Amino acid sequence: MPPYKYLGFQVAKTQKALQRLITAIVRDYGLTVPQFGVLAALSRQDGLPARDLVDRLITDSSTIMTIIDHLEEKGLVQRKPSRRDRRLIHIHLTPQAREVMPLLLARTDALDHSLKSLLTREELDSFASVLARLHDFAVSQPDPAGAGLPESKE
Repeated sequence: MPPYKYLGFQVAKTQKALQRLITAIVRDYGLTVPQFGVLAALSRQDGLPARDLVDRLITDSSTIMTIIDHLEEKGLVQRKPSRRDRRLIHIHLTPQAREVMPLLLARTDALDHSLKSLLTREELDSFASVLARLHDFAVSQPDPAGAGLPESKE
């Protein structure tokens, strides 16, 4: 079978094309896609602890702290210790971020709307279900490099 007919290849190719679109939008604001993810999460619920961002963005703590460092350098987030537990750090949007996020979210929401408008409600529901099954399969594999492959006879 030609490589372009493999389901994994088609999913990866589509993800790459969509990543290019979202990257172009956030780049206009001097951001990376992961930085946008943090700001979008904080736009929905400001003051999240960094560990909650790890869970919501499906990343690790060292990566999230690096992203927060960069956003803090850009003046877009601020760390504040919890009033109840000083070991816990909450991440807050700055006024600068609160000003730019509605504009940025309008553009990313428009992209999302354009994508969703290509499908019917039933297709969207089915697509979400299929993606969830593909994701569950992929993360359940012990060795992603050899997932589902028969043993080599060499």
